[in-house]
Amino acid sequence: MHTALAFLRTAVARISRAVAISALLVAIAAGAFQILARFVLGEPSTTSEVLIRASLVWMVFFGLPLCILNRHLAAVTFLRGLLPPRWSRRLDVAVMAVVAGLCAYLAYHGFGILERVQFQKVAGLGISIVWMYLAIPLGSVLSAVAALACLGQPPAHAEIREV
Repeated sequence: MHTALAFLRTAVARISRAVAISALLVAIAAGAFQILARFVLGEPSTTSEVLIRASLVWMVFFGLPLCILNRHLAAVTFLRGLLPPRWSRRLDVAVMAVVAGLCAYLAYHGFGILERVQFQKVAGLGISIVWMYLAIPLGSVLSAVAALACLGQPPAHAEIREV
């Protein structure tokens, strides 16, 4: 069971990292092209702003599983510091269960969005808007899986210290 959870965490991390980094690189390249086109060539690009927006959506929704796996969500250190260690572990389980539930809710409604926009096109790119919003349910599912995989793993640190 422990090796299955470790494999699951590794797979989610690799997929999420690859997609999030790729989306960041696309946003950087499209932004650089937009600057070049607007200020050097004098002709603003109609596709780069839409491409940047879409890639930022993909980056955020595929970066979220990495934040969950590394426990970089909003910290509950104040409450954890007040609790004995046994209750602190229960708090971690409750937080991850709530995160998994919220991500599942977001995935459910993300698939609903895909159904409603399936016949619309992205202005400027000419592709289906489904490709832009597909990151919502896919990233949410990966985030829910990441949160559930964290249930079997104690946090690496007991508290976060401010520097």
